[in-house]
Amino acid sequence: MTEFFLVITILGCFSFFAKFFSIIERFQIPISLISSSFVLILFTLFDDLKSSTIFSTWKSWPSELIAIIFASLFLEKSENSSQSTFNEIVNEGILVWLSVLGQTIIAISLTLFVFQKFYEIPMSFAIILETGFAGGHGTAFAMKEILEKNGLKGGLEFGLFSATAGMILGIVGGIFIIIKEGKKIRENSIVSEKFSISYFSLIFSGTLIFIAYFIGKLLQATFQSYSTPIPVLPLFVYALFGSILLKFLLKISKQEYLLDNSSNSLIASIVMEILIFTGISTMNLQIILKFLIPLLILFGFGFLWNLFCHFVLSKKLIHNNYRFELSLINFGMLNGTTATGLMLWKMTDPSMKSKAGKIYAAASPFSAPFIGGGILTLSYPFLLTNFNPNLILFILISVWFSLFFFGKHLLKKIQKF
Repeated sequence: MTEFFLVITILGCFSFFAKFFSIIERFQIPISLISSSFVLILFTLFDDLKSSTIFSTWKSWPSELIAIIFASLFLEKSENSSQSTFNEIVNEGILVWLSVLGQTIIAISLTLFVFQKFYEIPMSFAIILETGFAGGHGTAFAMKEILEKNGLKGGLEFGLFSATAGMILGIVGGIFIIIKEGKKIRENSIVSEKFSISYFSLIFSGTLIFIAYFIGKLLQATFQSYSTPIPVLPLFVYALFGSILLKFLLKISKQEYLLDNSSNSLIASIVMEILIFTGISTMNLQIILKFLIPLLILFGFGFLWNLFCHFVLSKKLIHNNYRFELSLINFGMLNGTTATGLMLWKMTDPSMKSKAGKIYAAASPFSAPFIGGGILTLSYPFLLTNFNPNLILFILISVWFSLFFFGKHLLKKIQKF
């Protein structure tokens, strides 16, 4: 328990001091990111601290914490569907697919034709860009075991470094976009929303999350005890199944009304803060330094691609009435988190009057389960390691152009109305 209370104390102290720096609140920089960077420097400067119980305990937490977060993913009450037209939603989904696939195509091309000529680097390295930029810190933790099993030692460090770089570039790049497009940055645009959470809802949500988590533990243990052709997956995958199962049981028993989205989100957010803190503070910087040049090149091309998606690609697929706002949200998502995109949008439109938010939310089911931390992201390291990467690259490019022309066709229909 000492290690847990120490994390909470450090996060609390940094939260207090952050109040004296308006830039932290204005740009919604996670306290976990700031505090963990400080602790990482301590562990790096004083190497003997890495032999402490605190370091080893924190190092072991991420795999469990990411499972708890995945256990909460489906335990939310279903919201009413968006009023946006189906074509608008589909086109936003296509734009997200094209943007994220573009990151992957760039990374595979660089790894295959450039990095492997100068470094002993596995093909699974190619997924680091999507893992951190489109996926974020949560995806970086989820990919740890998968990357290591497919030849990339230190996959967690690379993923976290990518997610952190993406978040910083997202904020800086977002401000550049706002200024470039002649939009005014509103002062005091970050408005905190007050909400109340009942004690029952909080306890009940926590109970459901941990039930889903233990179902995942049971499923993983079952698969490990039997010899099956299906490989044993990371704990978070089984926890996700537990979450889906519980949501299904509540729905068929007509008890879904007991779910509370605010409580579920609060618990997941707290766990995510602890996850980011323990993951970054115990990173091995020596691993990152070994491939620093390829990483910086990867991030540079990835960031330029994200700018291209905003300034060029979005104009080909999104209606002008809400293109800027929706593209700004997408830009934040492509650089680490949707929260960054919403923050950038709110900087230009505090009341959030545009329908962009509804379209973005309604289109998420078309992409979130598959890319940017979904099924395809989790599958890439295995596919790139065990199959011909040239063939995979060709397939991805073919899919990209097919989606692009289909999206352009849909936009013409949207503009007629």
